[in-house]
Amino acid sequence: MPIDKYLYLRKAAEVEEIVSRIQIISDINAAFSGNNDRLVDLQKIYTEIIGYDVNWKSDYNWEDKLKHYASVQK
Repeated sequence: MPIDKYLYLRKAAEVEEIVSRIQIISDINAAFSGNNDRLVDLQKIYTEIIGYDVNWKSDYNWEDKLKHYASVQK
């Protein structure tokens, strides 16, 4: 694999991980009205990597996902 492809894939994986973390934290914050500082930090990192800002919104069905997760963990 050429180094450019590797670097592109690695950067894409990093971005995907940050997006995933932001979404999880956003959902947890919506559920528990927690501290927003960590979410803002991750959004800043994402903006630096991508080069533009994104308007973040939590999932509309976060309650269903949380209930499903709780039932799977039992």
